[in-house]
Amino acid sequence: ELYLPYYDEEIVIRPLSDSELAFARRKSEIVKVAKELGLEKDGSTTKDLTEVDLVSVDASVANLHRYLAEIAIVDDDLRNNVEKLMGNSIQLIGERVLALSAVKNQAELINFSTALTGRASSFSTPLDTN
Repeated sequence: ELYLPYYDEEIVIRPLSDSELAFARRKSEIVKVAKELGLEKDGSTTKDLTEVDLVSVDASVANLHRYLAEIAIVDDDLRNNVEKLMGNSIQLIGERVLALSAVKNQAELINFSTALTGRASSFSTPLDTN
């Protein structure tokens, strides 16, 4: 369960599979953001962050949280209305989903598909969440 302060309610979420995480990663274009930041496997960056389009970064991270929430929320009605959530609730859900799904840091999320091939995968097979 996850407590959402804005609503003073608890909701039930579940961890995601690697395929579901890959689906959210691809839809949010978070890999594109990682490249813009020059993100290394250890989480450090190689670019001057004053030259990065922070609006684009913020949008991709927000989209990632939204896609994670849309998959992980157990209640059908709530899951179908994620875009209406307020009070930073989507971010709280997305961050908790990453923690539950054993993603240790942003670099791991970006690179989890490279373990076997040594290169980033450009495709994945998402699970049917309906």
